[in-house]
Amino acid sequence: MDDNTPLDDCMDDTNDDDIEIIDNEDIDDLDRSSDDEEDGDAIGGHLVDDSIHVFNGHKKAVLSCALSSDRRYAVSGGEDDTAYVWRTDDSGVAFETSGHKESVVCVAFNGNDSYVSTADMNGLIQIWTINGEKVFDFEVDEINWMSWHPMANNVLMAGTATGDAWMWKLNTNLTSDCKTFQSFGKSNCVAKCLSDGKR
Repeated sequence: MDDNTPLDDCMDDTNDDDIEIIDNEDIDDLDRSSDDEEDGDAIGGHLVDDSIHVFNGHKKAVLSCALSSDRRYAVSGGEDDTAYVWRTDDSGVAFETSGHKESVVCVAFNGNDSYVSTADMNGLIQIWTINGEKVFDFEVDEINWMSWHPMANNVLMAGTATGDAWMWKLNTNLTSDCKTFQSFGKSNCVAKCLSDGKR
């Protein structure tokens, strides 16, 4: 009976020629060469800006962004308590939001691009028309995520740090119906409405 295990057989097949010793000098050389490769976009030590559009407006870090389905608009939310809706054809500001008192951490367009929603860390959610008119605002707990229903253009959903999930149906007469899905105190970090729109 053979007492060798599969590991022993594997080790027996290994020749000393198959083993390579790497010392610290070799690692240092690899680190330097990868640093050189990262500078590939630089010419003479200067970065080359090959962007198509630049959206300048935020005074602090941008924390969230989204693109409308027709690609005509972009929205960005930032640490400066502001969200901007941009025109993608000329990088101009379509409108700037007001009223947030904390960093804007979630932004989204609804399915037919008629509404854009913005949410800050304090839980203030604002909904704007694409023309810059604020039509709704809601206050919940600290926001973790926010998204529009994939089939119903007037249904917005959000999840909070306290674990609750919220769903609003926006009515044409500028009222809304709200449904709250309560949890047991654990943070509601992520959710997704499936493409059938029912689950």
